Amino acid sequence: KVRLYHNPDAFPKAFLVQSASFEPDAATVRYRLSQPDYQPKQLIYVDGPKPPAYLPPSSTKVAAGTTPIIKYKPTEVDVKVNTPEDTWLVLTDSWTPQWHTFIDGQKQNRLTANTLWRTARVPAGKHIISFRYQSPAVELAKKLTALALLIAFTLILFPSLRALLN
Repeated sequence: KVRLYHNPDAFPKAFLVQSASFEPDAATVRYRLSQPDYQPKQLIYVDGPKPPAYLPPSSTKVAAGTTPIIKYKPTEVDVKVNTPEDTWLVLTDSWTPQWHTFIDGQKQNRLTANTLWRTARVPAGKHIISFRYQSPAVELAKKLTALALLIAFTLILFPSLRALLN
C-alpha cells in the first residue's frame, strides 16, 4: 500500500516574514524556536557575519506579497518578490557559507534564518532575489582541469615535446 499525507502547516519553498531579530547564538535560536508561542510566519531569527543594517520593530502582522521561484538549479535559485513594504524573504533550503545573495544583481550580506535557511531583507516593490553557490574548491578544480587539458592537447599536437619529457 502507498499512502500520501498532506501537511497543511508545511512551509512553502519561499515565503515572506515581516519581523526579524538578530541572534548570533545558535543555541539560543534553537531554544526560542522550540517555545510553544513561537510564530514562524511572523518572526525569524537572523544570523550572519555582521548584523543587518536595520531591523524594523517587531510586528504581529503577516507579510504581504508574492514569492514565485523563477529559477531553481543546484547552484542558483532566483525568486521574484513583489511586496508592498520592506520584508524578509526566506528560502527553505539549507545554507552554507558558499551561498551568496543578490538583490537585483547587487551583492548582499549572507544571512541565515533560524540557523539553517537562506534569507534576505527585501525592500518594497518588485525585485529578483538570487542565491548563487560559489565554491572556491570548485573554482580551483575548474582551473586545474583546464590546465591538465591544455597540457594534454599540447603533448598530442606537438609530439616533439613528448620526446623532451622522456
